[in-house]
Amino acid sequence: MTVQRIDRINERAALQQVETERYQQRLNLFNVNSFERVGGVEFADGSRIDIPSMTDSDREAAARLFASVPVDKQPQVDQASQDLAKAVYAASASGLTAGGASTVVMPALTNAAQAYVTATGLGTNAQVGSSAANNAFMGTMYMGLVGLEGDLEGRARDLQSRNQLADDLRTDMTEIRNELADWPDDGSTKTFSWTEVKADGTIVEHTNEALTKAQAEALLKNLDEQLAGVRDMNELARFDLQKNMQDYQQALQTFSGILKESHDQMMRTINNLKA
Repeated sequence: MTVQRIDRINERAALQQVETERYQQRLNLFNVNSFERVGGVEFADGSRIDIPSMTDSDREAAARLFASVPVDKQPQVDQASQDLAKAVYAASASGLTAGGASTVVMPALTNAAQAYVTATGLGTNAQVGSSAANNAFMGTMYMGLVGLEGDLEGRARDLQSRNQLADDLRTDMTEIRNELADWPDDGSTKTFSWTEVKADGTIVEHTNEALTKAQAEALLKNLDEQLAGVRDMNELARFDLQKNMQDYQQALQTFSGILKESHDQMMRTINNLKA
């Protein structure tokens, strides 16, 4: 097996592991040092979709605000962040005014504030003070921003992984064609490694399997059909991601309006929260 092939299999395994753990580790979005942004998704035709995200300064501020969250409280904060983002997306899609959106999103905002105050211990045994209340409001705001960004980031990573899969298939096909070029019809076998994409989307890595020339030719045809299917799915996912980016920008505007509309109510709520 070539070194290139080994590297690609290792990359594929890493991508699958990241996908498996992504929802358990979403709180890493609050840690500026541990979260690697996609930045953009590149395509075989040379085009690129740049993925918007928070600024580095905002990310650093979020990391500071969530630095004191203990490990056992992270799942609650993470879930509250995701729930808040879902509520904002839903309110944004419904076309509500800032006041109407605030009313709809307020339960998720309150739950996010409760999760932050509880996780950071700001409300322990007493009402939170002015400075702590401001931190709680900022923490809740970043929970919404990170949730919105995390949803878009996850979709971008999915498409990035799909594009890598298409590249893997093209590489596999090139390797097989090269072997077929001077392969005599003598019944001999050669060893191949390739990526198989099943009809249900399952990915299977075949490593060092012996094939006859006829089997290799059949495999090449099959991989070409798989590649066509992956390209079609990627093109649909590409349009979906562009729509997701529009939804993200609209949701950011909606969330900004919600925060302005509900600031005073949120501060009163935070001041009455107990851990």
